[in-house]
Amino acid sequence: SCRVIEAASLEDYRRLVCAGQSASPRPEELQGDAIIVQTQADTAGGAMAIGVTTADCVPLLLLTGGLRAVIHAGWRGISSGIIDECVLRLQEAGGSAESLEAVIGPCAGCALYEVGSEVSDCLGDRGVFRRDSDGRLFLDLAASCEQNLRKAWKGQATIRTSRVCTISDKGFHSYRRDGHRSGRNLAFITLGKLLNGKCK
Repeated sequence: SCRVIEAASLEDYRRLVCAGQSASPRPEELQGDAIIVQTQADTAGGAMAIGVTTADCVPLLLLTGGLRAVIHAGWRGISSGIIDECVLRLQEAGGSAESLEAVIGPCAGCALYEVGSEVSDCLGDRGVFRRDSDGRLFLDLAASCEQNLRKAWKGQATIRTSRVCTISDKGFHSYRRDGHRSGRNLAFITLGKLLNGKCK
């Protein structure tokens, strides 16, 4: 299952932590697979941000109208429908029916992200895969996110995809490459300043 957090008050903002992998969240902190907040479209000079931590999974950042969202999208999250759920929440919260801007951040690249049949069975048509000449199966996380995002969002979408592979680029943390020694990458989107529990 997936958990989408919608921050509706100043106290919610104070309790938010990054979506995704957190080593030891405090009991009072809000943590989930995705975070959605309301703000103004103009984030110039924004004093706050929401973020997502990853170590091979996809950091997915979304902007539509006055809404911002971050999603931690690994193969388990994609298979459980985290992208569909987040898009539905954005639309229910008044997201622009005409436009969506999205950024698919650095993640495990298709050339190196080998997976087993249990992953392909779980993802089904939510996943984008390729096989090499030896029959090995590789998952394209970025393409999988884009496919699911375009399917879920009914309006126009501008999607920008990073071509950085976290496994091969040692400037990024990678659990697949470094195991338990791996750190976490942070991707974030800024918000407007808060005033009386709402974004200014």
